[in-house]
Amino acid sequence: MIDDYDVVSARAFAEPYLDELRALVRVCGDHFETHGDPRGTLIALGEARHDATGKRAYELQDAIDAHVLVHHRAEIAGIEDVLGVRRTCTLEWRAGKIYGAQLDLRRVTHTEVTVRALLAAPAARWLRRLVVRVRQDRHIAGVADAMRWHEPAAPLEELYILREVRPRRFAGWESSSAPWLGAHFPTLYAYAERDAIYSLMPADQPYEAARLVRDVLACTAPLDPFERRLIGRSLTSPEASVRAAALDWLGRHPDDATVFVDLLALLLQPGVLAPQLPVLACLRALGRRARRALPVLTRMPGRTNHYDRATRSDAGALLATLR
Repeated sequence: MIDDYDVVSARAFAEPYLDELRALVRVCGDHFETHGDPRGTLIALGEARHDATGKRAYELQDAIDAHVLVHHRAEIAGIEDVLGVRRTCTLEWRAGKIYGAQLDLRRVTHTEVTVRALLAAPAARWLRRLVVRVRQDRHIAGVADAMRWHEPAAPLEELYILREVRPRRFAGWESSSAPWLGAHFPTLYAYAERDAIYSLMPADQPYEAARLVRDVLACTAPLDPFERRLIGRSLTSPEASVRAAALDWLGRHPDDATVFVDLLALLLQPGVLAPQLPVLACLRALGRRARRALPVLTRMPGRTNHYDRATRSDAGALLATLR
């Protein structure tokens, strides 16, 4: 059974997390619970948290943290103290392993130390998504350096170093950090800093929008890691035609688009959404799997200063289908 679990958990991190795969994860969890293995409870709680929103999501997250501090303390060695502080460290567990982490370090004195501690934790070797919130710009450089020099590099796909609780505006396409981040983390496809989201397209290659559009449209489903990186980076390309091609591809392949729901939600932030780009249409094609975008969608219909009437109407219609 352990061999089967290893295969299933590897798939959970490499493939879109869809119902069939989640069913296999739950089977593994049931087996562990039957044999008294605490991973069973962790998997069950993680699956429930994956679907929860609002108050129930917070309750389940607290239950996960309490379980981990008792039964999986060795896996989070070094970050036990911050995990015990409400809302400072939030870990997203998938198949009993850490998939994502959110660090709110606005009230933490040594931000870089906390980031290094997280990356050094044994469970961080699976980490795919990291969100770090800081109070001042000077902390951003420290967090970036901590990411840059930590070895071995985590298999990150998304990295956000932000000042805002909910970033007000994402714009701009140049960053001193983006080039080395793209090289240091070969699977990274989304990077945001301060209030801006940056392109990770290789800076040392001549930019050819037509070639990138062809490459995106030539991707096959299901996406392999290299094509996932191509699609993800194309979604934040400075060239509108490349972004449109990536959104078009995802709209026609909703299973694979599930991987990018969080990034798609980010693209709906004020200052990023271009009315002619079908971000909402892409999310609509995902159906109920787009529920992770609810926090952004709930704000869109009423934000009259940021979205035109047609966009607000489309967001409201989509929101009604997801609730």
